[in-house]
Formats: sequence, structure tokens, C-alpha cells
Amino acid sequence: MRTKQQKLHWGLIGASDIAATRMIPAINAQPDSTVHSVVSGNADHAKSYATKNSIPKAHENLETFLADPDLDIVYISSTNEKHREQALASIRARKPVLC
Repeated sequence: MRTKQQKLHWGLIGASDIAATRMIPAINAQPDSTVHSVVSGNADHAKSYATKNSIPKAHENLETFLADPDLDIVYISSTNEKHREQALASIRARKPVLC
């Protein structure tokens, strides 16, 4: 976890409209938090979403995303049928989850 001077690095599982319009602004509005990365099954979509939303890192692989040592906490923003497996994978990677 981050020290008091460092921001929590959030990662988004899923590059959704709800995350872009609600969660990214809410997370980035917190003085101790920032959206750090996003993962989508489509590499081009992940990259364009990251660029559009000023997110530093884009991934197309969940395991690589979760292995990032700079990732502190995960918001699951994918379609509902994927939530269970993505939440369990995040928990196994010892990442707190908001779903």
C-alpha cells in the first residue's frame, strides 16, 4: 500500500461508460486516489480508453494487470456475467475490490 504522501492507484477491470462518466471522475476527485490502469479484452479498446481518460496504463490481459505492483485497488466495470471470476482473480492477487 501507499504511504500517506502517495496516492492509491486504482485499476479498472473493463473499459465501460459508467466508469468513464461516474467512477473515474469520483476516484480522481479524491485527494488520496488516482486511476492508474485499465484492462479490456480488446487491446485497441484498452489503449484508446486509457488515452481518452488520461489513464497511464492499458492492459489486455487480466493476469498482467493484476500483477502490476503499483496497482492497489480494483474497480470492476465489466459486464455482470464476468464479475464473479474477475473479483475472485483480484482477491487471489490480494487486491481490494469494489464491484
